[in-house]
Amino acid sequence: MKEMIAFDIGLGTQDILKPEVDGGFNKFVLPSPIKLLKKRVEAIKGDLFIDGYTMGGGPLSKSIVDHAERNSVYMTERSARTISDDLDKVEDKGIILKESKDSEVSKDKNCRDIRSLSLGDLYSLPDVKELLSSIEVDFPSRVGVAVQDHGVSPKGVSDRKFRFDYFKEAIESNRGFSDLIFEEKTGRFSRIDSVIEFLKENGYDPLVMDSKLASVLGCIEEDKRVIVDSGNGHFMAASVDGEEIVGLFEHHTRMLSRDKIKMYLNKLIDGELTNEEVFEDGGHGAYVKDSLDPSEIVVTGPNRNLVPREIGYRTARPLGDVMMTGAFGLCRASEVIPT
Repeated sequence: MKEMIAFDIGLGTQDILKPEVDGGFNKFVLPSPIKLLKKRVEAIKGDLFIDGYTMGGGPLSKSIVDHAERNSVYMTERSARTISDDLDKVEDKGIILKESKDSEVSKDKNCRDIRSLSLGDLYSLPDVKELLSSIEVDFPSRVGVAVQDHGVSPKGVSDRKFRFDYFKEAIESNRGFSDLIFEEKTGRFSRIDSVIEFLKENGYDPLVMDSKLASVLGCIEEDKRVIVDSGNGHFMAASVDGEEIVGLFEHHTRMLSRDKIKMYLNKLIDGELTNEEVFEDGGHGAYVKDSLDPSEIVVTGPNRNLVPREIGYRTARPLGDVMMTGAFGLCRASEVIPT
């Protein structure tokens, strides 16, 4: 594999993979930036100025909003998109948008009394770089990152539909995974674009994917198979023939029972699953070009135990490690997109 380092950034962990020229791999599983920064926010007493980049929100967003109920919280527009791409909604939560702590926030408060915090999905990158240096491993210029991004949907358009529409367009292009790997800003996905922006501003060569699709790519082989990623938030399944995506659907894990998962997977395999069926059930959507006779079903993700055993699946273990599916997919992506 080409020289790079891969960060698969989730809600609870960031799973990091560094291939070596001799064919070996360095693997690390660390707390996610979301978890680390949430703790930082909760430890701060008093007013807070936040800058940095758009990143994954979830529990971090909640901790910031909770802090704003008791203190003044100032955020730059770029960092505020962590809470919502609709900045009016951010302000409705009591957060004050300011672009500079020293020149603007100080007009409202004595800036010496305001704590500062910088956000970013790659918040831990300097620490990882130092860790690798301590074991005499070079940090490469090529950095792969997987994050989940709904996209910035136009007003009146469901973000579920907006996210899945891009996947559909990419599948229809018949260019395999190449349209699902990003090296330049998309103008469509704010979190992905912010990761690319951070990497370029710091002199790195970016390769970024949606985390679900990175996991799918991490499980493909040359045969026909169904790949399932049962995540904490989203559930995705893809029917693939080698690197060709034949069908795909995405739903919310919390809304799926074992019986419903089995039904959806059978319909995906038979080529009968429709976008309307998944979307009207509260999911993101489905796009199925054809039926597929899979040689096996491969399952990954922290909620893989939700997938019923009777469908006869095996658990994905790239490099013998259930945590490395997405990071391994990013390393494979570096072979799809030339350096």
